[in-house]
Amino acid sequence: MLSGNAGVSLDLKDWSDEIPGYREAALNKLNGLIKKYNMEEDVYAASFNDGYAITLKQINPKISTGIAIPQDMEVTEVVDGFINRAKEINASGIFIYPVKLTKNIIRRVHVENLMVVTSYEGLDKELIREVDMFYADNPEEPLKEISSNPNKPRAPNRSPALGVTKPLQLPPAKEIKLLPPAK
Repeated sequence: MLSGNAGVSLDLKDWSDEIPGYREAALNKLNGLIKKYNMEEDVYAASFNDGYAITLKQINPKISTGIAIPQDMEVTEVVDGFINRAKEINASGIFIYPVKLTKNIIRRVHVENLMVVTSYEGLDKELIREVDMFYADNPEEPLKEISSNPNKPRAPNRSPALGVTKPLQLPPAKEIKLLPPAK
């Protein structure tokens, strides 16, 4: 499970499943990087294709994984099936689009000890302290929202984590210097 309020969230894409062995090779490489930098407890990796969550969890059970409910599905009709599937594959959470979230859906997922993951954009601000993790293009706004009323109750034993979805502006590869793993 994630060790704090910040971490790395990975959206695993399945565009390359036609290439034999690619999924396993890519996820083994990803796992090697996660282990190299001692981030096993700071990564959440999810996909609409639950095969990626299954494979990554088989490679490294310490990494939190999740599945996502497609936007065109009616969440109230499919949430129980996704909860059951998440539990079957030992996933940690379910991504649900913010326009589909309600307090009842969040409670239903939490009852099963699964995280609710969503996007900040479009999220009802009354639900911000109920979800476990959300993505934001601009992290300043949700951080301001969360800190503006620190006494406002949160869901029991839950403090939302924040993932940033805005693409990073990286310097040319030859200028990037990697830091050694923390000890």
